[in-house]
Amino acid sequence: MSDAQYQRIAATLRQQIADGSLPPGAPLPSWRALAVEHGTGQGAVRLAIQLLRTEGLVEGRQRARLTVAHPVPVHTLTHPDAPWPHGQGDSETITTAATADIADRLHLRTGTRVRRRRTEYLDSAGRPSHLVTVWRHRRSPVDATAMTVEISSRQLTPDEALALGLARETSALHLIRTHLASDGRPLDTADLVLPADRWRIRLGTDSLIASAHPSPSD
Repeated sequence: MSDAQYQRIAATLRQQIADGSLPPGAPLPSWRALAVEHGTGQGAVRLAIQLLRTEGLVEGRQRARLTVAHPVPVHTLTHPDAPWPHGQGDSETITTAATADIADRLHLRTGTRVRRRRTEYLDSAGRPSHLVTVWRHRRSPVDATAMTVEISSRQLTPDEALALGLARETSALHLIRTHLASDGRPLDTADLVLPADRWRIRLGTDSLIASAHPSPSD
């Protein structure tokens, strides 16, 4: 299979999306139909769709009919604990053994039992917007007086991509927020995973104070 095959399919679908032949929300033709139309195997179709998903032109969960993506708003995160106005999707709370990374963040021994709560947040159209996973050792920690924030970029993990309905190659902003007690002890830590094409981060100096909760701007 040559690169030209899947790139040709992607270019055709990209043009149909641009000229409105495939409007936002419209289902894409089946892989079989696209393969027949372009005289290629389904492997080329898969690569073309994967490319369009990475570009944000196609959305949908695996093993489901994909659709043309609606234009997504770009949000600005001004505080890691800012209230979210658009609601939540799936949420799961479990007790699990702390990995080396989580144990280091919470100053625990690797394998210590911790509570993990992962929440999927939705945008104004009801689509997955971002993921927040909070790790905590104690159920009722003392009040936090400060926090630390670390920001990096990476690709979504397969699990995160599935939850957000995005391609695995999608770039994401990874923000690690840790609440601290007055003596500097970590009380909980959280992973905020934000698709890079949908989010900007603009933290002020008060983002290091846990009692400050400005609302995010859309």
